[in-house]
Amino acid sequence: MPDNAPVRRPGPARKARWFWLVLATLVLSDCSTKELAESSFGADAGPHPVLGEWVRLTLEYNPGAAMSLSFGGASRIVTAALASALAATSVPEPGAAQAGTGRLSRCGVVRAQAVVDSVFIDRTSTSGTIEGGDWASYLMARLGVSPLPDTSSILVAVDSEHIAFSGRIQDLPAEARAMLGALAALVDSGTVLVADVVLLPANKGLAHFRLRGVTVGAFPVPEVVLHSMLLDVGERYPALTRSGRDLYVQIPPDGRVMLVPGAVKLAAPRLSPATAPPGGADPPPPSRSGASCAP
Repeated sequence: MPDNAPVRRPGPARKARWFWLVLATLVLSDCSTKELAESSFGADAGPHPVLGEWVRLTLEYNPGAAMSLSFGGASRIVTAALASALAATSVPEPGAAQAGTGRLSRCGVVRAQAVVDSVFIDRTSTSGTIEGGDWASYLMARLGVSPLPDTSSILVAVDSEHIAFSGRIQDLPAEARAMLGALAALVDSGTVLVADVVLLPANKGLAHFRLRGVTVGAFPVPEVVLHSMLLDVGERYPALTRSGRDLYVQIPPDGRVMLVPGAVKLAAPRLSPATAPPGGADPPPPSRSGASCAP
């Protein structure tokens, strides 16, 4: 073959054929070995020596399903349905997110704080917009998540109703992966997790953000599982409510926080120098010195 000949790569159809062939082989091997063990050992579970006391076989039954997860008599059916749904999902790469997405970053906190200062604290501007990734980084600093990296693979997309955080499970911080528990072990580490946050109406002087739901791949995490996970989050971060899914951010009583495509918009009337602000925003989050951030 000439050196400059194009390299032919297998297409999606060929990859799919190999996938189903390998999957069928694994399933048949798994079922046949289990059937062989039951027929060979019968009522005598063992242990049965294979190489003296070094290697022995014992017949055991898992009353639950994968990783001993138990859903009662429906354990196998529920786990099989969950695995099938996750496997059938076509998961996009984080980099393929729609235009206008931002990323969590340390410098995002600095940029967001500058807008908050000008609109809510110094009152030198009547409005300002903060890119979605910068606003999310600012909220993370409010929660006490530290240290934030210089940049991350977690993407943030904003529209007029939602803030969506998306990233592969392998890119999440270690403590976030630990909170997923057995759920993270059920899927490939390259699977994309999406957290959907909404802005809800609140009393004057407050902006209310709520985590509406989480999906792994395109499969929604069941509410009973999510509720348990978020209780741990609420205990870890006191700025959240005890449920772990609500965050209230203090703003001036005459201030407003709005979601717009790609950004968060802040608005408040300008005050004369002689007029004291009627309240104010939360104090600035702690910042790390020693590195400059582009405006």
